[in-house]
Amino acid sequence: MFLNLFSGKDFFFEYPNGDQLYSVVALYQAKEVRGELVMLDGESTKLQYFSLDDLPKLEKRAAAILKWYKGFISASAFDRDGSEQGNYPKMV
Repeated sequence: MFLNLFSGKDFFFEYPNGDQLYSVVALYQAKEVRGELVMLDGESTKLQYFSLDDLPKLEKRAAAILKWYKGFISASAFDRDGSEQGNYPKMV
């Protein structure tokens, strides 16, 4: 299920080599996740699932998305697993 689209000045990033970008992130929520995590990008060092309450420190763009998501689930009609509990919340 599509939840939100993030972009703008809060999603600016500058790499150590000076390259700059503005991320555009589409956030989806899955009801069920299964299978084995596989690295394909050559940039990751480790892949692991975490519960929402046990996440490691995140870089600022990911932290901003998580902050939004935590507000979404606490104020929305959805449980953390994505099951509908009533009316759809207004997206901002």
